[in-house]
Amino acid sequence: MSRRKNKKSSVWPKIIIFVVILVLAAVIFGRRGEEKEEETVWTEGSMLRIGDTQVDYREGMVYLNAVQQDYEKYYGSDIWKYAVDALGNTMGDVLKEQTLEQIIYIKVVCQRASELGIVLSEEELQTVDAQTDAYMETLKESDLLLHGVNADIVRRIYSDNLLARKTFEVTTLNVDTDIPDEEAAQHRFQTIAIRNFKIDASGNRVSYEGKELEELTARVEGLRTKALETDDFYKLAAANTEDSTMLEITGGKGDFPEEYEKTVLSLKTGEVSEVIKTTDYYYIFYCVRDFDIDATHEKKEEIIATRQEEEFRTRYQEWRSMTHIEVNEEVWGALDFDMESVG
Repeated sequence: MSRRKNKKSSVWPKIIIFVVILVLAAVIFGRRGEEKEEETVWTEGSMLRIGDTQVDYREGMVYLNAVQQDYEKYYGSDIWKYAVDALGNTMGDVLKEQTLEQIIYIKVVCQRASELGIVLSEEELQTVDAQTDAYMETLKESDLLLHGVNADIVRRIYSDNLLARKTFEVTTLNVDTDIPDEEAAQHRFQTIAIRNFKIDASGNRVSYEGKELEELTARVEGLRTKALETDDFYKLAAANTEDSTMLEITGGKGDFPEEYEKTVLSLKTGEVSEVIKTTDYYYIFYCVRDFDIDATHEKKEEIIATRQEEEFRTRYQEWRSMTHIEVNEEVWGALDFDMESVG
């Protein structure tokens, strides 16, 4: 069930970050559980080994810098020290770990892309060059330049991210995209929501009883009567609802509580529901549209994307389990979100 809200911009504007949910899912499987095939002789400055390839620490700096810039823009520079658990782990620790998992994900997928014969086209390579030039323009007088970050490193990152995205698209082409309308159908509603409890002076939740309950019931029934008579349900709802997030909603199968989903989804355009009592609220639904074409199309796209992600997640887990992954803890540990401290 969707509720209207403002869309926030991506927190990764400088780097093409691909399918974040897959990256975060990789944490579940761990990055240090792979058995070492052989003693790694680290090339100077290498922070990570993926298969037979070693990754330069400066790539890690670029990724970390992207995270730093975006999170500090929204939450300020103190976010990194914010404790997230009783063990003393900070937000910086968590995001750094997730960034490493992202890099591992990108590198593993790119190696498999090579084996599958998936490469970037000339047009895509031109896009990478343009992105690289634009990013390098932002690095003037940056600490990253002092640590040797150059166009070749940035180009590699953009190229890897674009190749990973392309690999996802190519390897999920056969996902079933036939979504019946009845599975994805989206309905639009306007809703009046009235709380069936109150909060006492001590902050405790208290149920209505006796005369108060009778008055509440009469109020709700009165609102339904008005809802049946009015030509402007939205105005009535806006003036009376006690949960503004429910004022305008769109949803379909699986989006509503089971106790009243069938009742709500059976409404036809222009119909008003009976009063629906739940644990927290009395609801009165008005069906604005019993089949929203645009919202249904969006839902189908969402279902297809979920199917693609699930299929690719399985594929990635297999690839990852077959890949030797090793972290140079000394080099990676020296990196941080404070670029001035690296060196």
